[in-house]
Amino acid sequence: MNRAAQALTLLLLLATGCSLFVRPQAGDQPQDDPSESVRAVGVTSIDSSKIAPKVSSSPYWDKIRAGGPLVIGVNRRYPPFGVPGTDQPFVGFDPDLAQHLGQALGVPVKIVGITSQGSLDDLNSGRVDIVMAGLTRTVYRAAQVSFSVPYLTVSQGALIDRRYVEGSQGTDEERRRRSFESYADLAKVPGLRIAVVHFTRPERLARSNFPNAKIVPFADLGECTDALAAGKVDALVHDAPYIRAWPLIHPSLAARFAPLLKPVTDEPIAIAIRQGDPEFLRFLDVYVHEIRQDGTVAALFRRHFLDGEWAKTANLPKDTEKGGAE
Repeated sequence: MNRAAQALTLLLLLATGCSLFVRPQAGDQPQDDPSESVRAVGVTSIDSSKIAPKVSSSPYWDKIRAGGPLVIGVNRRYPPFGVPGTDQPFVGFDPDLAQHLGQALGVPVKIVGITSQGSLDDLNSGRVDIVMAGLTRTVYRAAQVSFSVPYLTVSQGALIDRRYVEGSQGTDEERRRRSFESYADLAKVPGLRIAVVHFTRPERLARSNFPNAKIVPFADLGECTDALAAGKVDALVHDAPYIRAWPLIHPSLAARFAPLLKPVTDEPIAIAIRQGDPEFLRFLDVYVHEIRQDGTVAALFRRHFLDGEWAKTANLPKDTEKGGAE
């Protein structure tokens, strides 16, 4: 594919609603059939006899040479990245990507459910080998684990009561309200009551970005949603992937609230491994670069973020939003 065609492909993907900053640098346009979108990108397994031949000490490569399995932790509470499935333990972007990594390495993968809050402990304790859980790469976390280059970059997003978006026709108020496009536009309404999950990055950003709003912390996303539905708050802020998935989780409430998804922040989502294995980390960096180049990331993004394929086989228990991502 030449550069012009690659650029056109990316523009087409963005035009379909890609507002979460996914930036595959090249690659073919995903197939129209979402069920075929991941398989459309071929996976060539590595010959185990040629794995890191001059590396004598590498915990990860040693396990892969021995045939695995690799235990990969995915977020069990963070649609569309990962949720319990009806016909498999977990469905979503990260379970699909975890299987793709296993196929590339030629080893079986065991996927287990984790939470963002417990992910670093699960990794460093050895409960899981790798974390692929919609996890934001931060300085605080990088002091405890090693991160690959980002495989996705997302933004903060918001849900807001539609009364703030749909003003009376022909008035200045209408024009002001209808200019709501992004999370940053919440600053236009002094005193706005904004729900956040307590002790999370979205809470810290909201307190910094909206000094004239009333920030209302809750224990989890379920409590945030309950407050929003009851009119106790006017808006909810969280990572944009969750905001995009929210209408599929709460279809009976979707008409009352407007999602604000235009990108305004830069949140790098990366693979995490235990510290002390620079050789395997370098491999992961190359792997991520390749899947962004060859269309794998774009295909998975379209399948789960745009087409909502995860929701078709999701088994969403009542506590799906207890905890969630941070």
